[in-house]
Amino acid sequence: ALQLWFYPIALIPIVPFTATLDWSMLPIIHMLIYQYFSRWKTFLAAEAISSVILAFLGEPLCEWVGIYFVLHWYHYWSFPIYIVKAIIGKWLIESVVYRHQRERA
Repeated sequence: ALQLWFYPIALIPIVPFTATLDWSMLPIIHMLIYQYFSRWKTFLAAEAISSVILAFLGEPLCEWVGIYFVLHWYHYWSFPIYIVKAIIGKWLIESVVYRHQRERA
């Protein structure tokens, strides 16, 4: 691991705390945006707003509370990563759906 950040608290000792935030909360936020903003223009706007909130408010808040510690990371690096991750997810989903619809026709 690169150890760019770490979570000092583990809810379940076997599962790292990262699984709780990075693998559940963030995908749920992206899924809700995908569900409610289906057109690309509104999707990108919503993702940009959520990325600003997550990167510049959520991460510093989690760090301030003590559930997240940054080692070799800057919060502004997270902003484009959140957006790119969402774009890739939407593109993959839409390409699979398009391919499936084309095969059924």
